[in-house]
Amino acid sequence: MRPMKKAGAFRSILELRTRLQAAIAGLDQCIAEIAAIAHESKREGRSGNGKTLEKAIAGYLESKNKPQGLTEITKGVIESGYQTQSAFQNFRTTVAHTLKRMRARLRKLKDGYTVHRNGSAAHGKAGAAAS
Repeated sequence: MRPMKKAGAFRSILELRTRLQAAIAGLDQCIAEIAAIAHESKREGRSGNGKTLEKAIAGYLESKNKPQGLTEITKGVIESGYQTQSAFQNFRTTVAHTLKRMRARLRKLKDGYTVHRNGSAAHGKAGAAAS
């Protein structure tokens, strides 16, 4: 290769690298913006409800004096204003999974679910026996 061709090829490669670095910097900025938006929406709850599904379920159950079944809880959470884009049956499954995750805060009775009252769930039966 002649010296002129090598120098021209080298400049072309350097220019290409500069353009690629600029493109990567733009992508990095887009990624950071998207990550910030995703982080904000996680704090509000997935659907932008301002609260998580766990909080919505707990609030609904705390407002009831008797145990509530899965369908009643699902309907009650939706009626309380919790927004979802899921079909009812799919959302009902999501509520069921969330109830399982919340088992430390809930009591499951044969009639349905209720929140632990007069103490936390961590005390369990020992806390009730001490009362």
